Amino acid sequence: MNTAGPLAAPGSFLRSFVKGPRAVARCLTAALALGLATGARGELRVTNLRCDWANAPLGIDSAPPHLAWSLESLDRGAHQTAWQVQVASSPDLLRSDKPDRWDSGRVQSRAQFQIPYAGKTLGTGEQVFWRIRVWNENGTASGWSEPSNWTMGIVRPEDWRARWISDPTLLEKTRTKLGFSTPPVSKADSPQWIALDLGASYAVDKVVLHALVYGVAERLGFPRWFRIEVADDPDFRGATTILDHTQNPANEWATKLTAPASGVTARYVRITATRLRTMSEDGGAEQFGRLALRQIEVVAAGTNVARGARVTSSASLEGGPWSSAAVVDGLGVPGSNPRACSTLLLRREFRVGEGLKRATLFVCGLGHYTLEANGSAVGAEDLLTPGWTDYERTCLYDTRDLTAQLKPGANAIALTLANGMYNVPNWPGRYTKFSGPPRPLTAIAQLRLEYTDGRVDWVATDEQWKAAPGPITFSHVYGGEDYDAAKGPKGWSLAGFDDSRWTPVVCIPGPGGELKGASEAAPPIRAHETLTPRAVRPLRAGVAVYDLGQNAALMPRLRVRGPAGSSVKITPSELVNADGSLDTTSTHAGKAESTWNYRLAGGGEIECWMPRFFHHGARYLQVQAFPAAGSSELPVVVGLEGIVVHGDSPAVGRFSCSNELFNRIRLLVRWAQRSNLSHVLTDCPHRERLGWLEQYHLNGPSLRYEYDLTRLYAKTLGDMADSQRPNGLVPSIAPEYIRFDGDFRDSPEWGSALILAAWQQYVWTGDDTPLRRHYASMQRYFAYLESRANRHLLTHGLGDWYDLGPKRPGFSQLTPVSLPATAIFYEDALRLEQTAQHLGEDRDAQRYATAAGRIAEAFNAEFFKARNAGYATGSQTANAFPLVLGLVPPASRDAVLASLVRDIESRGNSVTAGDIGYSYLLKALAENGRSDVVFAMNSQSERPGYGYQLAHGATSLTEAWDANRQASQNHFMLGQIMEWLYGDLAGLAPDPEEPGFGRVIVRPNPVGDVTWAEASYESVRGPISVRWQKTSTGLRLTVKIPPNATASVQWPSLGSGEIRESGRSMANRNDVREIEPTCGRRTFEIGAGTYEFEEPPSK
Repeated sequence: MNTAGPLAAPGSFLRSFVKGPRAVARCLTAALALGLATGARGELRVTNLRCDWANAPLGIDSAPPHLAWSLESLDRGAHQTAWQVQVASSPDLLRSDKPDRWDSGRVQSRAQFQIPYAGKTLGTGEQVFWRIRVWNENGTASGWSEPSNWTMGIVRPEDWRARWISDPTLLEKTRTKLGFSTPPVSKADSPQWIALDLGASYAVDKVVLHALVYGVAERLGFPRWFRIEVADDPDFRGATTILDHTQNPANEWATKLTAPASGVTARYVRITATRLRTMSEDGGAEQFGRLALRQIEVVAAGTNVARGARVTSSASLEGGPWSSAAVVDGLGVPGSNPRACSTLLLRREFRVGEGLKRATLFVCGLGHYTLEANGSAVGAEDLLTPGWTDYERTCLYDTRDLTAQLKPGANAIALTLANGMYNVPNWPGRYTKFSGPPRPLTAIAQLRLEYTDGRVDWVATDEQWKAAPGPITFSHVYGGEDYDAAKGPKGWSLAGFDDSRWTPVVCIPGPGGELKGASEAAPPIRAHETLTPRAVRPLRAGVAVYDLGQNAALMPRLRVRGPAGSSVKITPSELVNADGSLDTTSTHAGKAESTWNYRLAGGGEIECWMPRFFHHGARYLQVQAFPAAGSSELPVVVGLEGIVVHGDSPAVGRFSCSNELFNRIRLLVRWAQRSNLSHVLTDCPHRERLGWLEQYHLNGPSLRYEYDLTRLYAKTLGDMADSQRPNGLVPSIAPEYIRFDGDFRDSPEWGSALILAAWQQYVWTGDDTPLRRHYASMQRYFAYLESRANRHLLTHGLGDWYDLGPKRPGFSQLTPVSLPATAIFYEDALRLEQTAQHLGEDRDAQRYATAAGRIAEAFNAEFFKARNAGYATGSQTANAFPLVLGLVPPASRDAVLASLVRDIESRGNSVTAGDIGYSYLLKALAENGRSDVVFAMNSQSERPGYGYQLAHGATSLTEAWDANRQASQNHFMLGQIMEWLYGDLAGLAPDPEEPGFGRVIVRPNPVGDVTWAEASYESVRGPISVRWQKTSTGLRLTVKIPPNATASVQWPSLGSGEIRESGRSMANRNDVREIEPTCGRRTFEIGAGTYEFEEPPSK
């Protein structure tokens, strides 16, 4: 996009966005609209200055940084014609009009975002101050904006002088190999074996096999058709078979298999896989088999006697992540590393000279960290930082201003490290969704000390730091957090603390990922709201359940008094049983605990505690008090609150209407949205917390109406690119912390988020950075899909996940898997064609257009049933996809729409479409003038849907339409109704042909009993609002459009009278112009300003 060059005409700005056969006509229309004038004008006012989409950010490391601003004006048709940016090294230079870093001069341009900084090269840690002024359509200059600033991060990799550090005692039990594996083979009937020589005979109680659960596809090579033999003879003469699954395979989902041996005496153990488990190891259709194990335990008298055993096998991979010795190292057994879930304290003292001007710290502590300097918390408002990534590809660092915390003389800096998603061990008794690679807690940090005389000193992580275990004795992203108040070392973050008994750190290689700063990070997670208990129900002595009234992602804040050593356990849950006890079925089915535990220091004072590294989705908190050892006195809970935590993406939307059920539905969905705004878009804030990708594009508009997700999407599109495999596959979750098998890993509707969400980012923000940055990755993924296609049809994937059929929700029941897969494949081709056009890659654009045509032809040949006027099974999803994507032959379009409506009405206006199909169902109806059907589907509470969930007590959107208690009760997956509420009912939507809300579509849809609706949205250009209300004569519509934008107002046909604006006739107006009707609606073009349209009484 050309952001700095002069404009020959208003339409040339649009040509930088869109190319295609209708571009000239679009630009002419836009030129007319943008040229609307009403006479005298006031000046524009510049607000909301942003650098890389953030306000006054620390740690900018893009090259170059990009600037943006919003505009305000009371005048109609107001727009910017030129801008000037000034950047200086100090506020004084800026105020005195002496910008020493950049003065752009007057630049003739309407652009107001993604303006590249073009001044002097900025160095690591440099802070600059900037301001902007603009010229309006009459050539009148605005005043200078209020100044803003940004601080650079590490601008060159060589500027990192720090080293990764860790506690050497952590390294002793950190496993470096995955385990044992035979080489992969293409045939399942290729028997493989592994045998152990225990070195002596033992009365064996049991043999336990542990599957591979990280680093490779989950359960890779874990045997299903096998037998386990034990013997005292090395040739296994007279062997005893203690487990035989050679005829009846073991559970395919098992990750641990136990074979009781009943005390049989044996020195040798052999596992023989008579048939190999096969799977696609890295995407693609080809299947491979192998025998692979993470660990083998042989338990005798309660001890694992297999540790260090001699291993022989039919074949063994040795090197890289594989080692036969690793299968008996004893470190692959859950709980074998006593410090796997502990936290780590790191500290360093240093001196600061006189005349300190600024102190800037660059820090990455993995998995998460908290920071203190001289006894004061720094950045404490940011929780669970840094953000989750694929740590072998990317590690995020934060930039902190420590100037106020430091003083001349002795100073101290201190970090607390916890596991997060970086290290996810399997811990006995605590819930674990998956196990990740064992990694030692580690940090890298460097402090830049800038003095008034120009000197710069550095304090970096190196061997001078000290380490000790922290008072958070257990930290696990799934299992919870435990804190022992008696173990917190007093004054440990102050200078002069005695750390002589602490362990000197060692420098280590680090996880391997490139260090990246704020320009590629999502907003931090922060506390946003406090939930106070609505009711407290005692269950028995020392146990009570607190009802917070709202299901949300939260951390508890506890106030308690009691003896030293007494403790409180807090257990979260979304549901309760009839007797008031917790029902944890929806979060982890009671498999193990996910809890917070606080052990009191004692002393008689009220102790206040809030965890730092664990949050959980819950409405109910069970509190259980325990006495100290040897005592019967229980601690007393003085107070308990739930602190709502989620990503700090700004709220940007508001919606309400006369239908109170719709208002409640919006809040139901919004609570689920906000609960899952994390470092990624999580599916749920409890049992999985994974970034399933289909949500990014299917729910993209619904999410964006409520929150500014520009930075979160920029970060997570990077996660998708980082997770892409060498063959082009984009796995279904990113970061790919666990490698699922088959369709759970490779489903086109999920992986296509890399293409479709990147395009949405451009449409909603006008920022084409993701398109440019990830274009090659998008192409590689499409090529991968082409490699999987058979005659342009895709036949793999999960299909319309969680549709509502006769069985329990899960796999698609009503629509063939191949239909949505192929439809998404077609949509990928369309978006890649548009992306290529925008990027000027004309040959690519033609190639993708050709591919789209072939896919469309194959799709209709396979699925279109002319006789039935529908597609495939005739399900809601099957007919919605082709209607939305323009795949239906024009002559059959009305008939297919009628079939879709007929199916809905025949079910009593019930929805059956699932996760993949529902957004297309809403669009198919709304775009074809049947929002009345959408209203009918969603304005009832008797059948599964939003109203049904509310009627059954849900306070956040549930995973299943029927509010199934077995499923998550906090899942925004099915929340696409928000797009309809804002974009169709209220009628506020972006025009994809003028990205970044350069043109707003105002298209209200009064339906059902709704008598008024209103929506507002804080766009990248400024606030937009729409309100309509039925009147005795028809409709009154109020529209507000920000400067530098236009709108197409498409009037619903409610009355036949004259339409007036602000009480005036439309005739001979140059601020409102009627153009050709749009889809049967009278259409008006307007510029910036506030407008009121109304049908007056008939004469």
